[in-house]
Amino acid sequence: MQDLSECDPDKMHYKVLADTTRYFKEDEKGVLDMRRVMDIKYEQGYEQGCVEGRAEGAANMLNMLMRNMNLTAEQVMAALNITPEEYANYKKLAENTQQEA
Repeated sequence: MQDLSECDPDKMHYKVLADTTRYFKEDEKGVLDMRRVMDIKYEQGYEQGCVEGRAEGAANMLNMLMRNMNLTAEQVMAALNITPEEYANYKKLAENTQQEA
């Protein structure tokens, strides 16, 4: 498990994982291969998925602030410097997330 969070292949314990990491980070062909994969992911809407993930995290944070810190919606909006429209979008997303759970 430690190898999966290690960025430096020289500090990894498993040779296959270290060699693969070294290829994608240090070998010219490997770096180009990784860039190609990232370009494909981006084109497939990868960025949109990240935006949605951040919005969901923000919605969960709003719920936590209101519930655990006994803040009103107005206090949350002021603290986070968000508009009522943004707040409504996050709140709706948070409600949808809770219903799915």
